[in-house]
Amino acid sequence: SDKDRLKQGLKGLLDLPGESITSRFRSRHSSGNYIWIECAFTTHLDDPDIAAIVCNFREITQKKQDEEKLIENSQFIKTITDNVPAMIAYWSADLRCLFANKRYLDWVEKTPEEMIGMKKESLTQGRETEEGANRILEVLAGKTQSFERTLVKENSQKIDTHTRYLP
Repeated sequence: SDKDRLKQGLKGLLDLPGESITSRFRSRHSSGNYIWIECAFTTHLDDPDIAAIVCNFREITQKKQDEEKLIENSQFIKTITDNVPAMIAYWSADLRCLFANKRYLDWVEKTPEEMIGMKKESLTQGRETEEGANRILEVLAGKTQSFERTLVKENSQKIDTHTRYLP
């Protein structure tokens, strides 16, 4: 099933003298099982001394399996967090959003694409109270914060929360 994709990549390379492409595909090992290969193809057809496509192969089966397991685990965690009746978000030390579950995204009315990488101050639009800012400083200093608060949207919609910041 990888053969056609590989052929298309090589066909495109013929029109790009001196260029390289990298491709990942499966190949049958001499033991009979399939392994994953990453190959860098470089065309030197325009160089009369070489007149060939040079291929550098690297076996990446474990890397590919690890990537697939990471994707599977991420999807599993997302499924769980999206079905928890709580707003969950993960922020970097410079207060950029790295993750937000569905409930959090729905509350702030953002898509994952809009939210990921967003600075917390952009999200709160300067409405963070002094107490809230101090709690963020405390959690950044390594101290867990646990408190109750009322979140209010611009349209006056309110939600009472028990908030927990974990360093």
